[in-house]
Amino acid sequence: MAIDSPFGGRPRPAHASLFLRDDALRRGSAGVIDAARLILADMDAVLDAEGLNRSHRDVLALIAADPGLSMGALQARLPLSKQNVHRLTATLLERELIRQEAGRDDRRRRLFYLTEAGEALDRRLFDAVRGRVKQAYRQAGPEAVNGFWLVVEALAAGGR
Repeated sequence: MAIDSPFGGRPRPAHASLFLRDDALRRGSAGVIDAARLILADMDAVLDAEGLNRSHRDVLALIAADPGLSMGALQARLPLSKQNVHRLTATLLERELIRQEAGRDDRRRRLFYLTEAGEALDRRLFDAVRGRVKQAYRQAGPEAVNGFWLVVEALAAGGR
């Protein structure tokens, strides 16, 4: 099942030899950018109500996905200076959205976890986008969703 596209009508099935052409790549990259813009806008309303921004959300999302993440791992995963990552975590600690514990093997390591309030905020952020993503998945169908996951994972892995 195809979905209406803001990029020129209904999508056509990609012939095996045509999906790497510049026009198809441009259409795909524009679609990813526009989808990200809409999803982030859905989350912005929740963040604004909390007095937080997208960088705070990035920290929360990384900690939610990998509880016990260290400060060093956060710094490595975020395209921010050490000072900015420290400022973000300090704000989230102060707001009691995350907590830190000393590492078991190395007590000097600070490991971060979501608090109950942080988990609740993470759920609200997900709830803000669930409907949009669910509708798109429903329209595209399971085979297309599986293909989408492969593409997004390859993009996130930094493939060029």
